[in-house]
This record gives sequence, structure tokens and C-alpha cells, in this order.
Amino acid sequence: MLASLPVALLVAGAFMTAGREEGLPPGQQAAAAAPRLYDEGVPETGYLRVRAGDYEVVLSAAKAWTIYEIHYAGELLAGATGHYGTVLIPKGGNWIGTGHSEGGREIVHSLRLTVDGRDCAVEPGATVEGRRIELTKSSTIHKFAATHTITVTDASGDLVAIFQGLAYRKKESLAEVAGGRQAPTA
Repeated sequence: MLASLPVALLVAGAFMTAGREEGLPPGQQAAAAAPRLYDEGVPETGYLRVRAGDYEVVLSAAKAWTIYEIHYAGELLAGATGHYGTVLIPKGGNWIGTGHSEGGREIVHSLRLTVDGRDCAVEPGATVEGRRIELTKSSTIHKFAATHTITVTDASGDLVAIFQGLAYRKKESLAEVAGGRQAPTA
């Protein structure tokens, strides 16, 4: 009799929740999923660690795929208290970009990760290692289309170990801003 008890409980549980969304108490609805901020296929949560030589950089999805921490030889050089990316304040507005959301959010449209010249998937929770690692993102910050590249190298020779580059242009129309979507405000 004891051996069949767990099966009986499972079956009873299945009947008790049948017809109710996610097994919630009667009359209670499941919370609506938050709308996506980034384009489809771009992870919105989690971290990616990249290692090149003695350098390790942690990138944050929630902070628009920008630098979250920088480590050298196991020592923390730049911590999670800063925002290491593009930030702007439009005239009459408030902070937008990276970890700032007071005036709106940066919308990430696409990511491209290369490790030693090879394309790799961006997988939150993963650690990638190589001699030269680049993460390039395309995003919208306010009314600007931005392409931002973070490069981490092993610093062999006289190479710069961590470099951030940015190119941007003003979007021509409101319909073009974020592919027709407006960046939500905080």
C-alpha cells in the first residue's frame, strides 16, 4: 500500500489542478509575462564571463550587455557598482543606457560574439576563453542607433587588454526608433 501512495497522490494532484492554469487556487490568475525589452533571441537576464589571459570580464544581460565586472589575475578591478557602457541624458530628460533606466531603456537588437575569430553563441551562465574575444551589439538608446563592441584580449605584446568602441547615428523617424517600438520608461 505504501508503494502506491506517491502514485495516488500524483494522480490526485493532476485531477485537482486539471482545468486550472498552472495549478493556482480557484479564481487566481497567473501573472502576465513581462513584455520583452530586447529583440527576440537576445537574452535579457544572466551573465556571460569572458577570459583572455589574466583578464576576466563579466557582461550583464540586464544592463544591456555591458561590462558588469573586470578582473585581473583573480583580483577585482572594477565592480558591479558602476555602469560601464554608453549612458546619455536627452535634453529635458533623465539617464538612459546601460544600467540606467530613469529616462527609458536601451533596447538591444542583436549580439555577435566572436572568440579568436570564430562566431559563438551568447549563452548566459557560460564562460568563454580565448586570446581575443569580441562582443558586438546593435541597440537603440533614446533616438540613436548604436553599435557597441567590447574587445578583451590576452594583452600579449603591446595590445590593449580591454577596449570599448561605439558608433551611433540619430534615427530618422519615430517609426525607426526601436523598430517602431518606443523604449519603455522606468
